[in-house]
Amino acid sequence: MDEITPLMDWAHALAGDPALDGVDYASLALVVLLDTPDPVVYGFWYTREGAPRRWQPADTAVLVDHAHKTRDVMVAGGRRPWGGCVLRLTLPHWSVAAAWLYGEQVAEWDVPADEVMTRAAPARP
Repeated sequence: MDEITPLMDWAHALAGDPALDGVDYASLALVVLLDTPDPVVYGFWYTREGAPRRWQPADTAVLVDHAHKTRDVMVAGGRRPWGGCVLRLTLPHWSVAAAWLYGEQVAEWDVPADEVMTRAAPARP
């Protein structure tokens, strides 16, 4: 399997998250950290003006599963395993971008719940 298919499946699952039903967003950012004691998942949606809004996906287990599938395919393709990812979607063309996080970068994104909004600007697509 190529590396793009699981990433695009993950992006489709992200865009189809029920927690986003009725939300008029211009872009999304999902943070998934796998190299933590328990997977960490949080996200942001951004208004057309660029203002961030916190969003917690409805089914984090599905998004974590997609993250594992994407990482597994990449590792099988000879790449170094990443510990986290910032997955970004931008309308109107549904462009997808991913920033792979390694080592200490994972810790930078593993913040307490009351500090999550500090990651909204760096996560912005």
